[in-house]
Amino acid sequence: MKKGLGLIAVFTAIVSCAPAAVPDNTVHGVLIAGSVKNSGTFNAVYWDAGVLNTLDSRESAVFHSFRDGSDLYVLGYYSDTLGDRHYGYWKNGSFSQLGYSYSSTRKIAVSGGNVYVAGKMTNTSVGYWENGVYHTLYSSGHYFMQATGLAVSGTNIAVVGSTNFLYSKGYWLNSVYYEVTNMTGIYSPYFVGGVLRILCRTNNNELGYLENGVYSVIIATNFYPQSVDIYGADVYICGSISPSGDPLASYLKNGQLFCPGSALPFGSIGKAIQYNNEVYLAGIISDNTNTKACYWKTGWSSTVLDNRESYAETINN
Repeated sequence: MKKGLGLIAVFTAIVSCAPAAVPDNTVHGVLIAGSVKNSGTFNAVYWDAGVLNTLDSRESAVFHSFRDGSDLYVLGYYSDTLGDRHYGYWKNGSFSQLGYSYSSTRKIAVSGGNVYVAGKMTNTSVGYWENGVYHTLYSSGHYFMQATGLAVSGTNIAVVGSTNFLYSKGYWLNSVYYEVTNMTGIYSPYFVGGVLRILCRTNNNELGYLENGVYSVIIATNFYPQSVDIYGADVYICGSISPSGDPLASYLKNGQLFCPGSALPFGSIGKAIQYNNEVYLAGIISDNTNTKACYWKTGWSSTVLDNRESYAETINN
């Protein structure tokens, strides 16, 4: 695999904090969140129509973002002067803390004006936050439990995770846990017409989904998903394929694969973003020396957002 697509290192430098709030009533362009390495330290950032805005100039990073009208929610963390991580989200540049140190946050969604975040509260439980209030789905002293995916439809809340990833995988629907067997990977939950689907991979590396306990194949290839984004009747599954061992940026639209071919840089798509009835695909490209945040709009010509080591809407941490 090309350099830069592995785990993001633990960052060490600490500098002063200078959050950049998104002003109210501002007319925004396409909003893409990510992380940029600046003077040896990663900073949480977002791009507004390609213009860089720093969310936190301390050691910080972004996991996932969600745009609700003119509001931008960016999920991530910052580290304090002792090196402890503070997990939460920035709403229009203002940070709300959810967890601390051994906690984790992975996905954010906004529905009906309510903010939902999936994650783990220290080492004691997994669950989700609703408007900052934590709801426990499973309690244990087991470090390896996790909650990594989230979807909300009306009063239905689905969270993908496990009680111990070494032995079980599954999901919670309205706090009831359903263990899933015979799958090597359980990824994102998503709702289509109010019906829950669970994106997953079989032992044969097929990518498909479970709906009411029935498995359906989406694509029979080594496709590695990063996100599921739905706009109207269109379902975008973003990620990469690895036909020869190196990841190529690609996505599925309503089950149809779109991929650039081996001539373009290696990389991955982290999120589909609809803006002014056009779909932008945010992610990363990588050469032999660096990983760069970028986006695709039309065709397969990528636009680099930052030439430093950087990530857009995707983080491996």
